[in-house]
Amino acid sequence: MKLFKKLAAAALAAVLALTMVGCGSSASLKDELLKLAMDQMTVAGSTATHSKELDALAAKLVQEADKVAGQDAHKGEDAKTILTAEDVVKAVGIDTTKDAYILNAAPNVQFKSSGALMEYIQLQWMVKAINPYTTNDGPNRAVKIGTIEQLGDNVDVGVAMGKIGGKEYVVILYANHAA
Repeated sequence: MKLFKKLAAAALAAVLALTMVGCGSSASLKDELLKLAMDQMTVAGSTATHSKELDALAAKLVQEADKVAGQDAHKGEDAKTILTAEDVVKAVGIDTTKDAYILNAAPNVQFKSSGALMEYIQLQWMVKAINPYTTNDGPNRAVKIGTIEQLGDNVDVGVAMGKIGGKEYVVILYANHAA
């Protein structure tokens, strides 16, 4: 129930954000998603900071995932599975024995219509895009994936947009802030 309340608060912040994003550029969408992700961490009781290093790391993950998306080893896999595959993570330079990240990837939907109903749909999409992907770590999960609570009290956030397997995605990366 607490998580629902936290997400509801983030959703309310997103309603205000939608009036600013509108039909703006991808840069304004990226900035707005970054702010919402940071607000979500704040609502969850953490201190959130934008990290350009995480922006760059997320962009590298997208680039590397796109490179391998068509390969036989990753054929038919979804973007999150490819982004967290051991070969992709190693190619980007993440050492999973010492670094832990939480990642979410959402299709970058290009909304064209407006009105109250469409704003509500956009809001739902934005909340889904910033919500960290939750799953158990399995043998194919090289990047630690978990819940907001596992990040701790001091969180860095980075956002990247790009194509993976011919489809446009928004990738949000969360990490514990190094002291």
